[in-house]
Amino acid sequence: MPDGSALFIYNQRKHGEVGVWLARVHPSESDFGIEINEIVWKAARAAINLSDTGHSDWTNFAFGQPSAAVLPDSTILLVLWCLGPDGGAIRFLKLRAA
Repeated sequence: MPDGSALFIYNQRKHGEVGVWLARVHPSESDFGIEINEIVWKAARAAINLSDTGHSDWTNFAFGQPSAAVLPDSTILLVLWCLGPDGGAIRFLKLRAA
């Protein structure tokens, strides 16, 4: 980010709210500097079949691969794939940078 902070976009399938999370950090030599760590997209379920969501079960995941880009107006474009009742889809969110 222009101010020296960084974004981490990650999937949460096992603990807490299931979905895609975004963390904004501003690390220093003594601290990771977590400023924000929030869910930005809630998933209806973690997996197609309600079974384990470990790495070896990746073909069972119901969503994933979030990616983000900071746009010229400083908003964040986040995209991910997910499975719904009608099959696969690509979802996107446009977030205001804090």
